[in-house]
Amino acid sequence: MKTGLIKLCIMKRSIESINERHGKIITLLQLNPSTSIKEIARDMGVSELTIRRDFEKLQEKGILTRRRCGAIISDSNKDSMAIPYDTKHGENLENKMAIAKRAVALVNEGDAIFVNAGTTTMEVIKLLIDRTVTIITNNAMAPSLFTKDSKATLILTGGEYSVKNRSLSGTLASAMMDMVYPSVCILGINGVTAEEGLTTAYYPETIVNSEFIKRSRGKIIVVADGAKIGKTYSFSSGSMRLVDYLVTDSTAREDKLEAIRAMGTKIIIS
Repeated sequence: MKTGLIKLCIMKRSIESINERHGKIITLLQLNPSTSIKEIARDMGVSELTIRRDFEKLQEKGILTRRRCGAIISDSNKDSMAIPYDTKHGENLENKMAIAKRAVALVNEGDAIFVNAGTTTMEVIKLLIDRTVTIITNNAMAPSLFTKDSKATLILTGGEYSVKNRSLSGTLASAMMDMVYPSVCILGINGVTAEEGLTTAYYPETIVNSEFIKRSRGKIIVVADGAKIGKTYSFSSGSMRLVDYLVTDSTAREDKLEAIRAMGTKIIIS
């Protein structure tokens, strides 16, 4: 039994290490598309062969397109990756605020709540700070909302900080989440469909989102404005079958929502 547990732990750490490395590769290519395999291998302290294998895996997933000495981010992922947090925050802000209000209505006093990073979930946190709840988040902007009069308890996951996305991710974030079993999970997601489920364009945050869902012991709530319904990106955070509630707005396509309802998810329109 012990041998089996040890092998399982080693396998889990190996997968986490590969996932973290893939996330760093994507980040490096976002920052400098001309970065070569040799440069990435040197920066990460691994062999060029390892990076070539990583490139192959990421190309199979449609995330990268290989070229002679390196790779570039695939066109399907560029748009959302290129938009920084500060720009996205102003988009559809009124809808995001209304969505957040409906989502928070599903939270009870005393709940421990996973809330991921994002602009809609930032509006969720703004509404939760005056509730007697515990907020566990990788949203690096969250502490700026709290004052000495805030009723909520805030716990940050820790991890590597992304300036562009104002988020925390990586193995440190995953290690902290292993100690928590929240009663509610509220996720902001780039793309939501019945077929592909919950998808994002930024790989490191996908790992956090998946962990949030896996560790939660209560309601899974997805908050996404209508523009995100029907879109699909390269990284999956989970199936729609795992989601109890989707909170969106009236701009979402009804045919896409109907397909999601068929998966068993309750739809709330703000």
